[in-house]
Amino acid sequence: MVRRSLVLRAGPAAGLLLLAALAVVAVMSDRRTPPRRIDPKPRTTAELLVGTWRQVEQDQIKFPADGPGAAFVTFAADGRVTAWAVDEWDRPRVPGTYRLDGNKLNMSLEATADQEATGVSWVILKVNDRELVGDRVDGWLPERFRHTRVVERKR
Repeated sequence: MVRRSLVLRAGPAAGLLLLAALAVVAVMSDRRTPPRRIDPKPRTTAELLVGTWRQVEQDQIKFPADGPGAAFVTFAADGRVTAWAVDEWDRPRVPGTYRLDGNKLNMSLEATADQEATGVSWVILKVNDRELVGDRVDGWLPERFRHTRVVERKR
């Protein structure tokens, strides 16, 4: 007694369907997902701090994104800091230095024609690639602030 295969009993249409299903499985199994980029070690607060930040709010007072009232601060990897605000008087940028001790940031801003030299202390609560949040702790009461990173546009 000769046995017929399943494909022969079902007819040529079933054979084509089976072949198509195998082709789909072969194509789908060849799709490779790109490897996930895993940072070998997390970046430190000091590394994340470097860059230019725009002040978004301070004690629930919102700051404009640009134009009069906008405020910025830039931290360099070598410990230099520059702070400035956009206003109608076109005041100069205020240079200074900063030191990070754990999550406490101490800044010394130089004197300019418009202001005396000043020291500012922050406790950093959160810093990542997009946001810097903390408390200013050198006044009578702590002031909560929030900055966002300024991303330079490629030209």
